[in-house]
Amino acid sequence: DGSINKPVLRSLTADLFDNEVAYREKKQLAAPMKLWLERSSQLREAVFALKSNNARIRAHLDNAVVNRYLDTFEKEFL
Repeated sequence: DGSINKPVLRSLTADLFDNEVAYREKKQLAAPMKLWLERSSQLREAVFALKSNNARIRAHLDNAVVNRYLDTFEKEFL
């Protein structure tokens, strides 16, 4: 679960940076998907190809999550 290593990592981080960085609350790292999709038609086409239930990769993904993201992207890009 990583709980044993966390104090060591925090201590190392505090040595390299400072306590504020080492001990602050976790934050989600958000990918700039909107920017990427705006700039790359090839990526945009690949993402929207996931909408097809025949896409083989769908068997390996959480379809509820994929559908939520696709719905968001469709509203922004179509």
